[in-house]
Amino acid sequence: MRLILKKKNKKHKQGGFSLIELSVILSVAGVATATMLSTTQVDSESTSVVATADHFDEIEIAIRAYYEQFGALPCPARPKSLPNSAYYGRVSDCAAAAPGGTGVVDATPSGGGANEVVRVGSLPVRCMGLPDSYMYDRWGSRISYAIVKKLGNPVTFPGYTTGMTNGVVEVTDATGTTLSNSDVTGYVLFSHGKDRKGAYSKTGIIINACDTTQREGENCDSDPIFVDALVNETPGTDYFYDMPRWKTVSAITGP
Repeated sequence: MRLILKKKNKKHKQGGFSLIELSVILSVAGVATATMLSTTQVDSESTSVVATADHFDEIEIAIRAYYEQFGALPCPARPKSLPNSAYYGRVSDCAAAAPGGTGVVDATPSGGGANEVVRVGSLPVRCMGLPDSYMYDRWGSRISYAIVKKLGNPVTFPGYTTGMTNGVVEVTDATGTTLSNSDVTGYVLFSHGKDRKGAYSKTGIIINACDTTQREGENCDSDPIFVDALVNETPGTDYFYDMPRWKTVSAITGP
């Protein structure tokens, strides 16, 4: 009998875990799970950034093709238009005196005049030979798009010049230093990133309000100044998720 009891005790010790052992195992498993989820989130974010950048490459090819066909840049579309609207994904009239459409904005740079008006809206994909999906980034927001208004008109595009030394569409880096110059910046397009501040949804409404207290607020405050910087998640004024892309006129028209 003693021998049998001894064997049972030994079997019990080998087959189970003490409360201390279980707590250690669960703790390790929790850390491993958290690490795995964090890694998955980073991988997903990285995939979205890369996919949006690839998206931009194709959009820029389409912009160049549009210029070669029509002798001007595609004028921004109405960002508030619904998918069933006649204006959805279609160019606005850059030859018109006023924007004429919900969400489209005309802005004049400081010190500029009628020659330097910039139009801001969304991508007119249906006039660029692109699928509707190209109007959006990987976070489901409409990609914003701005051009010098006169460059959206084949009558005023040729020979367009400006006396503004920072360019009409002014692009700065994270420190506020101007990247654009008198070689006119023809257009800027950008994703509002994963925080989607200032971005329009598929139904034409602002997803998250533009926050002008943060650096990325410069890209959604409806003026002709835009920031080209790397993603920076530091809290405060340096907070930045936007992904910009821009070209000068010489880069658009050159070989």
